[in-house]
Amino acid sequence: MFTEKHKEKFWNKVAIGSPDECWNWKGSAMKIGSYGHLHIGNKMFSAHRVAFEIYYGSINESLQVMHMCDNPKCCNPKHLKQGTQSDNIQDMIKKGRQRNSTKPVKLSFEDAQEIRKDFVNGISKKKIALKYDISTRHTSDILCGKYWKAPYPTGG
Repeated sequence: MFTEKHKEKFWNKVAIGSPDECWNWKGSAMKIGSYGHLHIGNKMFSAHRVAFEIYYGSINESLQVMHMCDNPKCCNPKHLKQGTQSDNIQDMIKKGRQRNSTKPVKLSFEDAQEIRKDFVNGISKKKIALKYDISTRHTSDILCGKYWKAPYPTGG
């Protein structure tokens, strides 16, 4: 998809370092998330997706290109992999980070499962919220599947 001229233009805007370190995008970046981007013709591309496609070949459009280094400016193909939205969210949760937030994620997927079990076993939303130091609204959001979607437990 990208011509040799496109590839040269792209790599000229990447601070290529050693094979294992982040290769930061030196071009323009989006205000939200600091993801690098560039225009080729009249189309805008995310810099990390271009790096992935140049290095690995075509991208499955139903998948995301994830930064395993958690650096949105990184274009090192060794730091990138394809995954589903769910994979990306689980990676975020596992690493204790949220986009546009300086606060770490308080709860794990396992905590959400326990919250659901507690509720099924008759514990009130208020008591659950106190137990996990979260709001009753957050408790409700977990119970209705807004966060950490999973089958609702049947008890036990």
